[in-house]
Amino acid sequence: MGPASRAKHTPAPLRRHAGRVLAAVLACAALGTTAAQSGAQSIDELNARIDAAKQEAQALGAQIQSTSDQLAAAQQQAIDAAQREAELNSVLAKAQAKERRLQAAVAESQERLAAARRQLTRSRHALSDRLIAIYRSGMPDETTLILESDGFDDLATRAEYLKRVEEVDEGVLREIVARSYANATAAPA
Repeated sequence: MGPASRAKHTPAPLRRHAGRVLAAVLACAALGTTAAQSGAQSIDELNARIDAAKQEAQALGAQIQSTSDQLAAAQQQAIDAAQREAELNSVLAKAQAKERRLQAAVAESQERLAAARRQLTRSRHALSDRLIAIYRSGMPDETTLILESDGFDDLATRAEYLKRVEEVDEGVLREIVARSYANATAAPA
């Protein structure tokens, strides 16, 4: 069986396809010698472009890394600043609470001082009234006490009464002196 008899047994579409493949192979072979000469230049150019692209990619990678480092540093600074702000806010809140406590203590002290001054004024008036009463009625001496009493029981009662009056007068005087001293040493209102 020769090539002519095989061609008769091969279907037509397959023959057309085989012809196309043969034509493509011949075209590639013809172009192959030309492409081999120009391909060498194209490969060198492509390798140069690849190297340039790699260098550019490395430069971009370095730039991205630098920017990422700067971003991380800025984020750390923001975290540090937020922590410092929280610490300062805590210190401020404590100071404000202390200020409120001190203001309350000052207000309380001022109220106590005002009350003490009012009491001092009342005590001074009481002492003044007592001194006037003593001046007008006179302070009984022991002789008058003995002579005017109606017996021993009356004498003992009068003596006890006189002793108590003297103790009360002494107490009022001590209180006035102490309050006067306290008011003199206290800060002015």
